Amino acid sequence: MLIMSDKVAATKVKTGLKHRDVAKDHFSSGKSQNVPNFSRLVITFIEGKSLLASDVETGKSDPVCFVWCGPADETPDLNTTDDENSGILKTKVCPTTTDPIWNEDVVFPLDFNDINVLSSLKCLIYVRDEDISENNEYSYDELGMLEIFFKDIISKGKSLKTGIVLSAAWYTLKKSPGMRKVDGKIKLTINLVIHQNDLVSLSTQLGVENREGMAQTGLIKAFQNVYKSTDSMDSRAESPGPNLRASVGELFLVTFLRVDDNVSF
Repeated sequence: MLIMSDKVAATKVKTGLKHRDVAKDHFSSGKSQNVPNFSRLVITFIEGKSLLASDVETGKSDPVCFVWCGPADETPDLNTTDDENSGILKTKVCPTTTDPIWNEDVVFPLDFNDINVLSSLKCLIYVRDEDISENNEYSYDELGMLEIFFKDIISKGKSLKTGIVLSAAWYTLKKSPGMRKVDGKIKLTINLVIHQNDLVSLSTQLGVENREGMAQTGLIKAFQNVYKSTDSMDSRAESPGPNLRASVGELFLVTFLRVDDNVSF
């Protein structure tokens, strides 16, 4: 199952999240022959383990994940999850378990017109226990959260032909606001898919020549070489200036660093 963000508010375009009205039947969990023609962040929710038991009667929970992407200095209002323009997506609910299995993709279309803005985004994942009252009113208990910065996705991901991927790994949950304790992990794959048209735009922004006939992998490696050079300069600088910090942010696109089996941001 795939969940697509097709109701991102128009103001979000300036943040790197792109508003697109894309039908869900463009996808079929990777089985469709119709390849999307836009760049996107794809988060695959695989499973969770040892989550908190929110229901004292059953000793279990009904875990569901809420996902939001946006500027690093903002947080979503979880009271607006039913608002189509909130930009908040959710997975299915796994009933009566502390070891849920989701196997779902959540997709956020991305705008690469300004990679400095795009690289400053973050993704927030809230794992929550869903309760439904006799009056069909929904309420939630917090089970933990993750805060994943786009720069971390880039710096810890692996460069592929189609973009950058963090292979399937366990992420340790942190306390959500108001929680006294937290437990458990969730297993995710995070894929930053870069469309060919955006690679051309990126090459222009980075000043990398996009030679005719240059393979997509070659263009990504060219980005990586620029990034590695700048990153090396930054690591040697005791106190890098604002221009250098900005250039590192702009050249965030490619890396070949591998992700550990257990990841914590």
